[in-house]
Amino acid sequence: MPNTKLEHHDCLVCQRTFSEKSNLAKHMLIHTGEKPFPCGVCGKRFRQKGVLQRHLRVHTGEKPFVCNVCGRAFSLKNHLVVHTRQHTGEKPFQCAVCGSGWKQRGELSRHMRVHTGEKPYHCSHCGINFTQRNNLKSHLLKHKDKTPFQCDVCEKYFTSKWILQWHVKMHSSKLEFQCDVCEKRYKTERSLKAHSAA
Repeated sequence: MPNTKLEHHDCLVCQRTFSEKSNLAKHMLIHTGEKPFPCGVCGKRFRQKGVLQRHLRVHTGEKPFVCNVCGRAFSLKNHLVVHTRQHTGEKPFQCAVCGSGWKQRGELSRHMRVHTGEKPYHCSHCGINFTQRNNLKSHLLKHKDKTPFQCDVCEKYFTSKWILQWHVKMHSSKLEFQCDVCEKRYKTERSLKAHSAA
C-alpha cells in the first residue's frame, strides 16, 4: 500500500514549507546568497539554471518568442506578452484612483506618483526631487555643465533632441487636439488622452 502521508520540508529561516526537498534546497539559496550557476561568457552568476539559460540569450542573440501579428522577436516570453498588448490595446493594470489603464505594472507604479505626490528621485547636488528617473538624469546635466539640448523659451535641458522638440510644442499657442465631448482643446495628443481618461 503506497504511503499517502505528505512530506513537509520547512525552511528554518523563514518557516516556509515545501513538499519537495529539492524545492527547499533551491529556496535556501535566497537566504545564503549563493549563486552556483555562472555565465561562461560574462561571469555573472545566478541562483537557478533556468535563469542562467535565459540570460545566455543576451550573448547568443537568440529570440525564440515571435509576435504573430508583426513578426518582431523577443528573447523573453514576458517581453512578447507586453508587446502583444500594443496590438490588442489591452491594459490590464488599472489605477484604483482614476481608472486609467496601463500595459505594464511599472507604468502604473509611475502613474500612481501623480496621485501620491511621491518624488523618489533626488538630486544630491541641489536637493530637488523628481517623479521620474529620466527627469533627474536630464536635470543632472545642468550640474555637469553639459547643455546638449536646451529649450530657448524656458531654458530647461533635455537628454534628446526629440524630447526637446516635443517640449517646445508646449510653449506654442496652437491647441491642435480637441475633445469630442466637451470641445476643450489641448496642445498634445497625450494631454487630450489624459483628459479623456479622467
